[in-house]
Amino acid sequence: MAQPQAKPRVAVLVHDGYQELEFWYPLLRLREEEIDAVVLGVDADATYVSHLGYPVIPDQAFSTEPAGSFAGVVIPGRGAGETLVASPEAIRFVADAAAAGAAIGVIGGAFAVLTAAGVQAGPKVAAAADANALPEFFRQFRGQLA
Repeated sequence: MAQPQAKPRVAVLVHDGYQELEFWYPLLRLREEEIDAVVLGVDADATYVSHLGYPVIPDQAFSTEPAGSFAGVVIPGRGAGETLVASPEAIRFVADAAAAGAAIGVIGGAFAVLTAAGVQAGPKVAAAADANALPEFFRQFRGQLA
């Protein structure tokens, strides 16, 4: 009898100033499909606040486990993208995940994170200019998960 295929794990990054839909839409869609979506922040004990003031406490810090253990990484934009690009831990995590073959999803202002991590556009990178493009972004990103 064939073994059931394991669902992929996806890291959804968070930091202060995140755009609500760019964070919550992919996270909730992944969980709806019963994919293990893990919220990662620089500090697991921090409370990160969106640009409208909504709090998120990450499940764990970037340093908790290797980036290669995730099949995908979602990077929300707005202020989170701007803050994450200044975080060596976030840049290293994204670079290591991409090097391990993970699908990378980048939304809005988070494109600078890809550049800082040395990740080039390609078949394993899904991108959305803003929250209006999230349904198509999610279809593309979900299709890239192994």
